[in-house]
Amino acid sequence: MGGGLAMVVFWVVVIALVILAARWFSASGPRRDTAMPVDKTPLQILQERFARGEIDKDDYEERRRTLGG
Repeated sequence: MGGGLAMVVFWVVVIALVILAARWFSASGPRRDTAMPVDKTPLQILQERFARGEIDKDDYEERRRTLGG
């Protein structure tokens, strides 16, 4: 009985360590979706927002003039 229980505990610990290691490695990798690239100008960001439909043409034109573009 004790040997069977020890075997189950052993495999539970091994599986838990594999899961924790996988989560740690995936968390330490590069994050593509959290950081905004610093090489974009405000005008490029405005153009992207207009292209995605977040702002209408009037808003786009007004903000573009404000940016001087």
